[in-house]
Amino acid sequence: MALDCREESLDGVLVLRVRGEWIDIETAVALGRLLNQRLQEQPGISLLLDISAVTEICSAFLATLVQAERECKARQGYMALSSVRAEVLKVFEATHLTQVLRIFPSQVEALKHLQGVRKPS
Repeated sequence: MALDCREESLDGVLVLRVRGEWIDIETAVALGRLLNQRLQEQPGISLLLDISAVTEICSAFLATLVQAERECKARQGYMALSSVRAEVLKVFEATHLTQVLRIFPSQVEALKHLQGVRKPS
């Protein structure tokens, strides 16, 4: 399955809306390339992945997210996920990735968080 992802900028946050119910290895690899490209183009980026359409994931997707989170931190950026469906959230919980990734129930909450961490103190 090819990656179907819509990009938009909302209040200084790059929002990537991943479409398609199933993220297989091919899609995960393509998403990893896209994330890496955006992180290289914009160090310090605030990045939000909206995966509300996703109902099934593979382990390659989990690895892609962990790698993107590490890369984002290394470049002084911030990443969050929003609108994660219950069946996908269960996988994140079972693998303890809820302790590694910032996961929010809605895009609004994720945007508030990302905008808050970007403000100077």
